Amino acid sequence: MKRKLLVISLSLMVILLGGCASLKPIPLDRQFWQKHEGDRVGVVLFPYPPAETIVNVSDTGPYTRVSQYIYGGTLQSPDMDSAPRFTEEMRIQQAAQQLDVREFSRLQGLFVKGLNERGFNAFKVGQPGNTKAIPTFKGVQDKDTYESRDFRAFGKAQGADYLVLIELTSYGPACNYIDLNSYSAEVRAHARAELLDVSTNRILWRTGWSQGEFQKTVNASCSVPEQIPVIMDAQKRLLDDAADALSRDFFLESQ
Repeated sequence: MKRKLLVISLSLMVILLGGCASLKPIPLDRQFWQKHEGDRVGVVLFPYPPAETIVNVSDTGPYTRVSQYIYGGTLQSPDMDSAPRFTEEMRIQQAAQQLDVREFSRLQGLFVKGLNERGFNAFKVGQPGNTKAIPTFKGVQDKDTYESRDFRAFGKAQGADYLVLIELTSYGPACNYIDLNSYSAEVRAHARAELLDVSTNRILWRTGWSQGEFQKTVNASCSVPEQIPVIMDAQKRLLDDAADALSRDFFLESQ
């Protein structure tokens, strides 16, 4: 993927399951826990993307500007105005790409365990081989909310009455610079989860955009190689926190 120079206001998140930054949460009807005991619930963890490293740069001088560089995939030749930072940016992006995000992946097990404890027959579902092959949903239009793609056939093929769809949409460190000087580092992640009725493709529960947004400042500098492991450890803890938060968001509905 080529390096991209973007203005700071450009949206960073691309959501695999559909939606936008104004996505609102959908609370779960408490009767779900009483009416559906014994039903089969497939818990799907979608493939996660490679880590992104974001570099925010405030350039001072005769023409002050704020720029943002997003590094994902393979780094290529730097732009002339950012060449002095390129070694630092490449170093931290390479470290980020080594993350295996197992800390977030455990969320699938948290859903299975929690649902089974509440009387459901929950199980892990293997990742769809080609998520783009899932057709667009062309169902009814009413007051309820439906998933934008049609998971009914997929869910029935798994023998599921319901599906929990989990996605880590983006994650990685962010380095903030003034000119060539790194003054702060952050770690970030965005994730979402939802519960679908397989028979109708209706969304019964969904995290909102803000509930899936996680960010934390790290007491470290992207310019110091010895501090990169500190940033990566913070990223792992943030992914761990994200898994716990999404699990709590769902299972608090049962109390």
